[in-house]
Amino acid sequence: MRHKKDISIAILLVIGLLILLGIECVYRPAQEQRQQEYETRQRDPLTHDLSSIQQYKSLYMGDAANTIHLFGNLPLQDLPSSYENDPESLTFQINYNVSLASLSEQLVMRSLIYNSAAAFGLIDNLEGLRYRFLDKEFSVSRADFSQYFEQPLSELVQTPSLWESAVKEPLQDDNVVIALIEACFHKTSR
Repeated sequence: MRHKKDISIAILLVIGLLILLGIECVYRPAQEQRQQEYETRQRDPLTHDLSSIQQYKSLYMGDAANTIHLFGNLPLQDLPSSYENDPESLTFQINYNVSLASLSEQLVMRSLIYNSAAAFGLIDNLEGLRYRFLDKEFSVSRADFSQYFEQPLSELVQTPSLWESAVKEPLQDDNVVIALIEACFHKTSR
């Protein structure tokens, strides 16, 4: 009788070890792979998940931690950067510690548009954005940028289907990206 009990315990132990081995060797690596793919998609405005930034909705750009976290979850998040708030002009500045020439210009231009739409849509009193690279600077005002969109940015960012059609889909067309950058962004060399 004791021998059967010992065998049952050994079998349960082996089954438990096999389950643990399956979790460690199959499930966790697959889960880590999915997480890594998700994080990669978050760096591209064409595949960025809007729901990941909804929590950063704020009335005030003066909530610096919130604004920094917002930009830390938008495309270009992987670039070394620092931030500045200008409460007088209600402008938020992102200082990228890389030159634009070292990056994919197409990805950067799409990201500037996407990030601006997200920031203006989520931060109610934000009036301007300044993106400073080592070699170029782009600035945009809410007034200039909002004219491009038929609906208020705050509505677009709250409605994923509208966001998709008004913000993400146009970014697939390089001509639209160039036209929007030229129409809304003030560009200077540094």
